Amino acid sequence: MTETTPNNLPLKKTHPRQNEKDLMDWAVVSLKRVVDDRHCEMERPWDWISRDPDLRCLNRSPVFRELLRKQKQNDYPRANPGPDHTGTELAAAPLRQQLRRSEYQAS
Repeated sequence: MTETTPNNLPLKKTHPRQNEKDLMDWAVVSLKRVVDDRHCEMERPWDWISRDPDLRCLNRSPVFRELLRKQKQNDYPRANPGPDHTGTELAAAPLRQQLRRSEYQAS
């Protein structure tokens, strides 16, 4: 009997490390599907994925690490990364600079 992956696809007859890599990639693809599912009710999937002890074995996978990085950016965007929610630039800093210039010109 040949070994199969969880979705009943036969494992390739290659080096054992390649089979391990294929399984890791398959697990990452499955995680992506769960996170990207519009019916997924997790508020911040990064919290669960990054701390789940059953997923620690995937930390060796660059694909998994990239998934974690992107998911963390999605779940925890930086405060004021550039344009505000209206799509216009935040005007506070340029306004302060204009006020400073006008103070120097008035003197």
